[in-house]
Amino acid sequence: MTRGPADGLRQFDELLAALCDGADPVDLLETVHRTLRQAQDAVGVFGRNRDASMTTLAGIHRDRPREPVLLCPRAGHPCTRFAWPDRGDVPLCAVTDAPLRRTTLAP
Repeated sequence: MTRGPADGLRQFDELLAALCDGADPVDLLETVHRTLRQAQDAVGVFGRNRDASMTTLAGIHRDRPREPVLLCPRAGHPCTRFAWPDRGDVPLCAVTDAPLRRTTLAP
C-alpha cells in the first residue's frame, strides 16, 4: 500500500482481527475498501458483487443451477471469498482454520 494512506496496513490488521473474532466487519471493510481505492485499486474489496447483473461468474452456465461452491465457514458475518471444490479434501479458511462450507450457486 505504498500509494495509500500511511495507516493502511493497520486498517487491514484491524479488519483481519475483527474477522478472526467473529465481529461485524462492515465499518472496517468500508475503511479498507476506501484505502484500496486511494491506492488506485479499481474495484477495492467489493469487486463485482455490487451489481446484480454481474452475479453470473465466468464459466458458470445458467442451465446448471446446482453448481457446487465452497464459501466462508462463518455463520455470522461471512466474507465474500469462495473456492471451487475439487476431488480432494475441503480446503480450510485462511482466517478461521475451519473447513469451507459447501453449497451450490443459484442462477
